[in-house]
Amino acid sequence: MPKNLIIYFSATGITQEAAQQLKQLINADLIQLEPVHGFSDDYESIVAWGGKQQLDNQQHPPN
Repeated sequence: MPKNLIIYFSATGITQEAAQQLKQLINADLIQLEPVHGFSDDYESIVAWGGKQQLDNQQHPPN
């Protein structure tokens, strides 16, 4: 029988809770991704950082 694996990132705990519930439903292992550098608690700083990452990596959402 194949083994299930859930890999997730959760900055606020909401995704972590969902991953844990899904784990129980499908009998899976969990791996939580953790950033090398922590995120700010300030929403605007996170949004600004994300925009800078897109520009630095020349990644843009499709029009």
